[in-house]
Amino acid sequence: MTFNRKTLTGGALAIIAVLFVAVVLLSNLLFRGARLDLTEHRLYTLSEGTRHILGSLDEPVQLTLYFSDKATADSNRPDIRGLRVYFTRVHELLEEMAAHAGGKLRLTLVDPLPYSEDEDRAAAAGIQGLPVGPSGEKISLGLVGTNATDGQAVIAFFDPSKESFLEYDVAKLIHDLASTKKPAIGLLSGLPLTAGFDPMTRSMREPWAVYQELSQLFDVKELDGATLKAVDKEIGVLVVVHPKQL
Repeated sequence: MTFNRKTLTGGALAIIAVLFVAVVLLSNLLFRGARLDLTEHRLYTLSEGTRHILGSLDEPVQLTLYFSDKATADSNRPDIRGLRVYFTRVHELLEEMAAHAGGKLRLTLVDPLPYSEDEDRAAAAGIQGLPVGPSGEKISLGLVGTNATDGQAVIAFFDPSKESFLEYDVAKLIHDLASTKKPAIGLLSGLPLTAGFDPMTRSMREPWAVYQELSQLFDVKELDGATLKAVDKEIGVLVVVHPKQL
């Protein structure tokens, strides 16, 4: 098989940089237990991929952290006390990210008091309150991000049981807001990475995790190695997976 030689333009190099960030973020997700905890408040040092995203912000990103501070302040329930501890973890991580963003990441903390406009705005944005009482009381711990073009991304609720995903989830939210258009990449693989019908099991197969992650960050163009003669100009990077089977 032969391909036309293509010169890497500035756009292609930018795509390579974004692809590098995606790989680093995915590596952080897969090997998240390998990082050392050296900070005073037991915070992990920001990963290389996260620092790259923060340092590459061209336009400001606004983050609004919603937390029911007053509603949880006097509670003796272990789960609510634990949520307050986790709020501190989330808040300090966001502050650390803002400190690495060169003024491009702005953080606001809001306590959505019951029956307030802040509570209405949080609900309208997609923040999901955690039910804590028989009368329907809810407490919030979620994040809303917006960009200069009115784009919005939300983490409806920060679940303490998923702390190992915390930095990845926030970094991805910021990346999505910073990237208004997904760059296109080509995917050439002899493996069944994508969703489709499996003739062996006669059922639909799920896409591989790596394909799902790439699809969230890129406009993935699937290519057929048997018929491919040239790569479209819109594709700046060609990802080849398991070439022995091509």
